[in-house]
Amino acid sequence: MIAVVKSFWRWIANLGVALFLCLTVLWINVITELIPNNPKWIALGYVPPFWFILFLSPSVIIYLLLRLYKRALVLLVAYLCFFIGFGDTSLVKQQSFRFQNNAPTQPLSVVALNLRYYSFGFEEIIAAINDMKADIYLLSENSIKPEQISALKEMIAPKVFFMGQQESTAIISRYPVISFNEINFPTRQASLHSGNRIERAHLNPFRSFTHAVIDVNGTFVHAISVRFIAGRSRHKTLSSIVDWGFYVLESQQKEIAFFLDYLEKLEGPVVFGGDLNATPSSIVIRKLTAVSTDLYMYDHTWGGFTFGTNFPPKTNIPSARLDYVFAMNQVQPQYSEMLDIVVSDHYPVYAEVLIPLERASENLIPGNQ
Repeated sequence: MIAVVKSFWRWIANLGVALFLCLTVLWINVITELIPNNPKWIALGYVPPFWFILFLSPSVIIYLLLRLYKRALVLLVAYLCFFIGFGDTSLVKQQSFRFQNNAPTQPLSVVALNLRYYSFGFEEIIAAINDMKADIYLLSENSIKPEQISALKEMIAPKVFFMGQQESTAIISRYPVISFNEINFPTRQASLHSGNRIERAHLNPFRSFTHAVIDVNGTFVHAISVRFIAGRSRHKTLSSIVDWGFYVLESQQKEIAFFLDYLEKLEGPVVFGGDLNATPSSIVIRKLTAVSTDLYMYDHTWGGFTFGTNFPPKTNIPSARLDYVFAMNQVQPQYSEMLDIVVSDHYPVYAEVLIPLERASENLIPGNQ
């Protein structure tokens, strides 16, 4: 009888291993784009490799209980190789722009912060912003009451505050802002507070991101605060949730194509970021890292987590990296960290860079080209 029980559990463990292998092979084919680009497959790419341990753990535990130590070890080594090879890791320091001939530079600090519509307390969030002491703040989920805007500007002075539409993005700068623009995405707004219906999405205003040109001691720097679409379905049925998920994925593909085209036209130093609602393995982030530097991964071996999910329910355990700061065009990374400041369901990302000191050019200002 004992032999039958052991055989049964060994079969269960082997089945778990087969499932893990199938999923990892499919996942690798998705992120390397060997499988045709469509929302059903793209969705798998959003699953962080770290989460694959959930599929593997039961088999490892069963092998250990059955004293099949070699199988358990081989399985863990296989997962480790997979995680190092494809996970949110950087064992080799990224290459980036280097200044030549001891050119003069200017340090610049940037924070990406999801405000979560100030639900953790308006004054508490403003106090945290002041404590961060950054030069530029890239803010998302900026849903603020009209009467609070003047209070915010007064509380952060002498820094300046510019925002786009409600529930969208905003920028705070310690340096003078030469120009500010709100750029519309080709996609429609999704509510931050309530569920969404695909059939009514076309009635919503266009989504947007914000772009400020900032004069940093004579050098014009492009600062862009961006948040890609997310949200939840109004209906709780499985079919509605799945349909909404595919709608979000399709919308993000439109947004990243538009955003990359926008970035390509910018001259001079660029810093951008925010709550991008996409994991490092997703096609969205992979396209961004192909043209810019992920400042956190420049000096970290592992990406870590910036967002706490509600799985298990009501736990808010950090389990995904959704918040980023990127740089491009003659920007040299120096230092970065995730700030242990709880004013949202996201942790802020802080980064320090060097930019060249040079005479600002009017051609760098959108609209003057």
